[in-house]
Amino acid sequence: MIQPTRPENTYAIGRDCQDSLIVIGSGLLNLRHMNVSMEPNPPVRSLSQSELPVPETPVARAEVRPVTQLKWHQHAMLRIAATVMRIWTRTLRFEMDAEELATLTNTEQPVVFILWHNRLFTAGEIYRRYRKRRTLCALISASRDGAWLSALFGMLGIKAARGSSSRRGLNAARELIAELREGNDVGITPDGPRGPCYDFKEGAAMITEITQSPIIMVSVAHSPSNSWRVSKSWDGFWLPHPFARLRVHCRRMAGSTDVNWPSERTEAARQLRERLLEITDDGGSTTLPVTRAGR
Repeated sequence: MIQPTRPENTYAIGRDCQDSLIVIGSGLLNLRHMNVSMEPNPPVRSLSQSELPVPETPVARAEVRPVTQLKWHQHAMLRIAATVMRIWTRTLRFEMDAEELATLTNTEQPVVFILWHNRLFTAGEIYRRYRKRRTLCALISASRDGAWLSALFGMLGIKAARGSSSRRGLNAARELIAELREGNDVGITPDGPRGPCYDFKEGAAMITEITQSPIIMVSVAHSPSNSWRVSKSWDGFWLPHPFARLRVHCRRMAGSTDVNWPSERTEAARQLRERLLEITDDGGSTTLPVTRAGR
């Protein structure tokens, strides 16, 4: 096991917020025909309207609806929460083997991070410690709940693209693709924002297929001995004990070669789900019910 030293500064993310880092659903399905080059740090080009088909209503109406923003006093409340999270996650100790450490710290290319929604609490701190030369962009719902999470992420140094499968999905997809082209990482929680737990939605698979970017799957091993589980949340959200020692599992995949992209998006989602579940460790805790991947 390798226990890297803890950096000087810290960011942290996490709350059982039902609008997670990134969920891309039906609004992305029309993007499949796009020819998007993912060379390292190519010149940024704005996508024209002709490259994306005009969606039918009610999707069209959802694309133009304004995103919800917080008021000043709500921002003040979040600053307190952000401070608590920074202190909490600063106490955590992460362990991984040499190969996994090399995978996380390799910042030569922008990557797509994939993790389950119930492991969001430690995700930001892991990213901050091991991806110092990169910026992370998280897609967050345009809803009222998403406004809280987006504001919190901004305080923690994480960019946000606002949208989801039901609202501003196409605009959010454009922003994510642009972020990758600019050399930034993006994050995906394939079972968010509202589950079912450990269900891999087709939209999450679609982004990796369109961009052909490298994929890094990340999962922290939780158990009743080192974490609390929020049983009333839809995903059984994990909150690590302060000063807990946590084992981090990660797997790197080349998006263009390690994934057998079939004609059916459901099959691609199934393949990715199986690989993420292989490194998922709930420490004997009861796994919540899931539905078929891509459903």
